[in-house]
Amino acid sequence: MICRRERDGLLLFEASTGQTAFLSGEELRVLENWLETGRDSAFVRRLHDLRVLRPLRPEQKRDMLEQIRSEHASSPFHCMTVPESIHIDLTTRCPYHCPQCYKGEQDGQDLPFTTLDNLIRQAQEMRVFQIAFGGGEPLLYPGLEKAVRQVSQAEMACTITTSGGTLSAGLLERLKAVGLRHMQVSLNGSREEIHRRSRDGFREAIAALKLLRG
Repeated sequence: MICRRERDGLLLFEASTGQTAFLSGEELRVLENWLETGRDSAFVRRLHDLRVLRPLRPEQKRDMLEQIRSEHASSPFHCMTVPESIHIDLTTRCPYHCPQCYKGEQDGQDLPFTTLDNLIRQAQEMRVFQIAFGGGEPLLYPGLEKAVRQVSQAEMACTITTSGGTLSAGLLERLKAVGLRHMQVSLNGSREEIHRRSRDGFREAIAALKLLRG
């Protein structure tokens, strides 16, 4: 779980469920009391029922109390102090040549893992909620499983946007095992003749969606 002080309240994010909540005023006081005393309340039970809050380790409770009691974040009105989600392009490689792709005719290049590792660590320090991996085709990135594991261990959510063309049952299971909880498949039409106007790989995308549906 990640908690982050914002102007006028506290943001909670539970990566395992993708649930976000913003608490302020009396809600924040009730949560603070629960963290200090363990005293149950209908509000805290509701947060658990909604899967926004989960059982916390002592160090997580201390961290949440520090966030609640910290100074109000200095951000403009209607803005967060840092992003909820950061998108990272892992590679320019892709098996398709979709006409609208902004990658153009670049030779395949992978983001150095040392750079990716640094970005993930910075995101964790800023209390970003989610890392979104894209490309090119991110499933072709050689360090993908390691990267997903690192995001998950940092208690951020990890999502991947893919054409689906290189997804297999084995790869999907390995990604789930290291913490992936959300994958988006790019599909530009319900029929192949519509899809191919702007993308390749209609049948592969449909196959990937069926695989994800399980």
